[in-house]
Amino acid sequence: GGTQLVDGKTAVEHIAYAFSTTSFIYPTTRTNYVGKAALSWVSQKVPNAFGQSSQVIKMDTRYGASAAILGVMAHSRLDNISIFATSQSIVPMIPNFYGIVQANIPLVIHVSASGNDDQMINYVNYNDVLIARETGFGIINSYSSQEIHDIGLITHLISIITKTPFLHVFDGLNTSLELSKVNLLSYDSINNLIDEIKSLPISSTENSDVLDCFEIIADKIGKLTGRQYRPFEYIGDPNAESILVVLGGETVITKETVKRINYGEKKVGIIIARVYRPWSEKHFLAVVPKTVKRIAILEQVTSKEDYSFGPSIFNDIAVSFSSDNSWINKSPILIDAKYLTTQKFSPSVVHAILKQLISNNNNIFNEELLLEKVDIPLINNNVKQCIFWDSETQETIQAVKHISKILEQHSKLNFTTSSTFDIYNNRGVVTTNLQLGNDVISGLQDIESDYDFISVHDVSLTSKYNVLASAKSEAVVVLNTNWTVDELETKLPNDFRYEASKKNIKLFILNSEKIAQDVGSTLKAVISVIYQSVFLRLFSNMIKLDCNLEDSIIDLFEGNNEKEASLLICAICQQLEKSIVSVELPPTWGILEKSDQNLPSTIQSNSLDRNLDQPEIEKPKLRNWHIVAQNLLFKEAFNFDRDIRPDLSEKTYIIRVSENRRLTPPSYDRYLFHIEFEINGTDLKYDLGEALGVYGHNDSKEVNQFLEFYGLNSDDVVFIPNKGNRFESRTIFQLFSQVLDIFGRPAKRFYESLAQYATDEKEREKLLWIASNEGSQEFKRRVEDTITYAELLYEFTSAHPPIEDLVQLIAPIKPRHYSIASAQSVHPNSVHLLVVTVEWENSKGVKRFGQCTRYLAGLKVGDSVTVSIKPSVMKLPPRDTQPVIMAGLGTGMAPFRAFIEERAYRKAQGKEVGPMVLYFGSRHRSMEYLYGEELEAYNMEGLLTHLRLAFSRDQENKVYIQHKMQEDSELLHQYLLKDEGWFYLCGPTWPVPDVKDAIVNSFVTAGGYTSGQAVDWVNKLKDLERYILEVY
Repeated sequence: GGTQLVDGKTAVEHIAYAFSTTSFIYPTTRTNYVGKAALSWVSQKVPNAFGQSSQVIKMDTRYGASAAILGVMAHSRLDNISIFATSQSIVPMIPNFYGIVQANIPLVIHVSASGNDDQMINYVNYNDVLIARETGFGIINSYSSQEIHDIGLITHLISIITKTPFLHVFDGLNTSLELSKVNLLSYDSINNLIDEIKSLPISSTENSDVLDCFEIIADKIGKLTGRQYRPFEYIGDPNAESILVVLGGETVITKETVKRINYGEKKVGIIIARVYRPWSEKHFLAVVPKTVKRIAILEQVTSKEDYSFGPSIFNDIAVSFSSDNSWINKSPILIDAKYLTTQKFSPSVVHAILKQLISNNNNIFNEELLLEKVDIPLINNNVKQCIFWDSETQETIQAVKHISKILEQHSKLNFTTSSTFDIYNNRGVVTTNLQLGNDVISGLQDIESDYDFISVHDVSLTSKYNVLASAKSEAVVVLNTNWTVDELETKLPNDFRYEASKKNIKLFILNSEKIAQDVGSTLKAVISVIYQSVFLRLFSNMIKLDCNLEDSIIDLFEGNNEKEASLLICAICQQLEKSIVSVELPPTWGILEKSDQNLPSTIQSNSLDRNLDQPEIEKPKLRNWHIVAQNLLFKEAFNFDRDIRPDLSEKTYIIRVSENRRLTPPSYDRYLFHIEFEINGTDLKYDLGEALGVYGHNDSKEVNQFLEFYGLNSDDVVFIPNKGNRFESRTIFQLFSQVLDIFGRPAKRFYESLAQYATDEKEREKLLWIASNEGSQEFKRRVEDTITYAELLYEFTSAHPPIEDLVQLIAPIKPRHYSIASAQSVHPNSVHLLVVTVEWENSKGVKRFGQCTRYLAGLKVGDSVTVSIKPSVMKLPPRDTQPVIMAGLGTGMAPFRAFIEERAYRKAQGKEVGPMVLYFGSRHRSMEYLYGEELEAYNMEGLLTHLRLAFSRDQENKVYIQHKMQEDSELLHQYLLKDEGWFYLCGPTWPVPDVKDAIVNSFVTAGGYTSGQAVDWVNKLKDLERYILEVY
């Protein structure tokens, strides 16, 4: 207990450990995961708040992950289990959540809301967590390390009292990387508090009563800690007309920005959704000012396709106003302000949102306006900003932790520290921020700041980053280098020297390695002490320690070889006094020409820790065929296996082509074909609606051309590390033909990686420029032209990674998934696909081909193909008599052919089957009436009750499937609502809104519903999985 220097993870683990005899960890990272400290407490036999021993079990994150809880509940007390999870690990748990809710298990899952986008950039991921919003779990949010402790405590208590399972969701990105002072309640205090809370008459599971319970418990804890919390917290003008509602990673920045901006007569405020589930209209409306006219609801989504789908807090708020009589005829305008996970929040972004909100021009949220840059300082002038740059293998992080400990013990200043890790670029870089002053605010380390102190411990970073971009005028800058003052003139980049002169920085240099040698030590810990000493000495006027520098550092080693440490630290401080050099900036630095190179001023956050605890990954090795022959001859000795694709986690099968038949006429410009595979001799099984994953090969001729250009022998063998200490062996031709996506489109990081190998400086600079923000238009052009890995290597000939590195830089060929066009009940020994080849020309007239469709189109009868099976949401209704309404465009017809075959099979067995409706669309009847004869036969037989065809280009006015659906309002209403039918759409995404409108219109015209009610019905069908979209 007491005030301690911890991060948010440790704060929540302190609480969860107090309440639990069993805790489960579901990590999604190897290091720095929530629950890691609890594992060490178990090994130290630390008792929980009840004096009992605890067990902490590390689990795998996979489908049905939370099933362990349902097992433990049969053998353990139901009020002493907790879970540590992340946004990603929550998703596979959801199927078991319903059982946990029904069992009234007072469980708390502490969820670290964090994730990575497709560029591996970290972001605060609330979107995945909120998928659980309709499971019956409560959802409570916290936004700083202190809040994580306090709200974690409240959540455990309310869960015990109401017998309700809760998700306690916290900002897992910023709080995991931030160290700050947190007031931790002792376990004795927690035990006493539990007894007091249990004696209160508050036991209910009604929505409002659960939130009333929250308020009672929060008030009790508030009296103990001095910190107050409410289910919904309002900040801003009491007579605000414009309000933002927030509940995600943007909360802290939004709150602090609203506090600091004055919009004059335009009064604003924000509502923080602390308790999101159960939702209480009463508690929400209680904090809304009666003067409000416009409310924008900020919500995170993964992609733009999610903007118009699914339940959301917007819906909850809309229902709250419509259900309360006091707001009838004066409800505020609600604006659905969804934003992508890639949107980085800053004061400028919040300002842009508020400007839109108060403008009254329209009710539509415009993301593009968020790009406006406005200087809104959230950090007070009395707060000093410091940043430390280093390669991730060095001791900077430890140095800053020690500085924090010294400040905690010997200074009255408040402070926070946080680190950012980029483990992929420039061989790993870490920056560590330190804020210190009287008015430090937790959670703001991620915003762009002007720094008073900059220390660069790996001087090579000055040529890779603009480390002075955020330096204040006259900032203190320290370079750790063995360069002399004279060498700075030639070795420091021009841009660094120009910026230093322009900002009149106070520049110091030191050689930490030489200082360590001079004191007779090579320990890494000595380097850390040197970095601490430099900062404390140069910033002494600000810090004002209550003892001298040497003693403050010596105190860190109390009881740990204290005498020897004291002598070493004194020697370091004395040597530092002689070694640190103040550099007078030459006047010539101010007239240097800046280069065109636009270096990044920050690093990308793509990890929560260094990867130092992971074993070194072995690199691929180039060998000749004799090694493979040796392995084949002595299989047992070398543990040799013949596997199809040992690099893949999913089960794969080898199947053979039995038919490959073109469906469109040879004269037609689109190539659609039906392909069948024989699966005899395999254990391949597939269900209706599933997809076949095909591992396509690159074109052999193009592969050989590339290998010849690159100087590779196609018969040489590459040994690639696999699981454990095993290697998989492939010839170079196999590797580039079957595994590496050499003719695929690379991401930005390949340009950055390739630049490291360029021996021509101009090529290196161009590659880095393309990967930078300044080169974004050129990168975009290359993406649009589908410039491939191979073409980049043809273009930048001086960049020639060795084959051992190249195989790690190029992404693997991913399986392409095709909906299966057959029912295995009808075709027990084969699987069928319906495919269209993809080909186009880029802006330069170069022909491009879809890698896998080109491969499939060229297959001959008897050819072998490697495949896997991918499950799907597409399935027939549980009752054979339920109507099936299918809408397929082009190759989207594939799963419906399987559906029709399966219904025909069941009918042939004497089972009664319900009506089937098919809306099929393509361009021309004479060219693309796919499986037309089969469909006409099924229609004539009566199995396919209604066959609606839309050939868009066979007449002057284009006709699409949605037009055919509009003609069937009575039919759709009858089958979908009255007869409990299922609707499916398969094909491209573009008709989705029109198809939905056609169904909504059928409910309005034939069912007499209002538009709002009809939309609600469609959403209900989605929730019941009776409205299924498989679009691409």
